[in-house]
Amino acid sequence: MSPQTKEWREATIKLAAMKIAYRRAWQNKKTPVGEIVELLNKIETSEKYCRSLRRKIGSVTASIH
Repeated sequence: MSPQTKEWREATIKLAAMKIAYRRAWQNKKTPVGEIVELLNKIETSEKYCRSLRRKIGSVTASIH
């Protein structure tokens, strides 16, 4: 597995964990709104990072073939 693929995979797993944490925080009515907003911001940043990694992997793969 290439280093970029490994990094993308790890980032994707972290993103999934953040989404689970967000769902739990949303369901817990005692969670402060600020904490939920912070989680949403982290999720958005992580999604952008995963997409950029995926594009890099795709461009590397395309240049090999």
